Amino acid sequence: LLREVSLLPVEVWHLPHEAEELQSVAWPQKCQLRQVPVALPRKRPEVWAVKPLALLGSRFREVLLLDADNLPVLNPEDLFDEPSYQANGALFWPDLSPFQEKMPEQWSALSGGVWQSRPENIRWEQESGQLLVDKAKCGAMLQRAATMAMHLRSLCRFLPGDGGDKDLFQLAWTLESRSFAMAPLPAAAGCLKPDRASTASGAFVGHTMVHHSCDGTPYFLHRTIDKHEDLWQLHWEVVAKPKFQDMQCLSLQRICPDAKVKARIVPQHAEHVEVHDFDRYVGSEIRTRFARIVAELLEEENRRCRSKAKARARYKKPRCCLCWCCRTALVPSWSKAPIVKQSRTHSADWVPQTGVILQEMLKGITSLVLAVLMGESMQGANGRGICLDD
Repeated sequence: LLREVSLLPVEVWHLPHEAEELQSVAWPQKCQLRQVPVALPRKRPEVWAVKPLALLGSRFREVLLLDADNLPVLNPEDLFDEPSYQANGALFWPDLSPFQEKMPEQWSALSGGVWQSRPENIRWEQESGQLLVDKAKCGAMLQRAATMAMHLRSLCRFLPGDGGDKDLFQLAWTLESRSFAMAPLPAAAGCLKPDRASTASGAFVGHTMVHHSCDGTPYFLHRTIDKHEDLWQLHWEVVAKPKFQDMQCLSLQRICPDAKVKARIVPQHAEHVEVHDFDRYVGSEIRTRFARIVAELLEEENRRCRSKAKARARYKKPRCCLCWCCRTALVPSWSKAPIVKQSRTHSADWVPQTGVILQEMLKGITSLVLAVLMGESMQGANGRGICLDD
């Protein structure tokens, strides 16, 4: 939906061999497909290093990093003029929860022995579905974040949630003794379930985080739950907005035991949120834009399916193939390529170009390599742009 709201140039970042079919697509003039310059295993937590590496490698000086399942409601270019961003060179967004204190040695492990307790400026978990960075001001912090991301296998058990990349940015900034701006706490979009009205959390059930600018204007809809179950429907009826900014008002709870993804966003207590009509709070324009894009995607899907059916009919024997996904919010994956036959497990993912499963990160990635990457990207870097993490 970026084309509907913004004229900023866009880099769509992907892993090697992840978007080969898209190479032949006629991309808009201001949109470029970019490959992550470091070979990463396609498994967690190593694959989460994509975001810091994309930031380092981007040709833009000022970058809005955006997840592919994150929909901009307004033109994000206006965020570059936020006074708090201009003053700090970095604008982050908080997650739903305060930063989890997992174990006594957590802060020492995350800081290489520098911290023995939680730093004062880290209160909330960070949500990295969007972040705004001026690379000219924040080069050292980006290199620090990328270095930590390349060691996520060792750090993940000390990090909140699934041990992903999201909190590495505020940790890196704090380790470098640099300040950053943090936007208001997120709201959530979803619907009302009358059968839950009698519970302490109330009838609201959400699956999308609603992020705001520093003045409280809704800017991003980050659908983090069930985003692949129904690609063509929004299912946004209401928005639950926290009444308080100094306490947790929304949380993830496993209230759907029969669903593939059991967790939903619900209030800590029904009285802790204000429930607003979605179209009044966010704006009905998003529905019109979404419907327009969906119609195009469905037509493209039908065309691709017909093409694939004809291609399969030409082969007498099926090839041993692996289908891998670009993990976009709206576009399913159709790409296939022959590989060596291997047994796939739930704990590891394929590397299509070799047909084998990597068990650990490729060695030898150092801060020096990341510094070189940063230096190359900054040569001639100018202007503002969006890095879309695909």
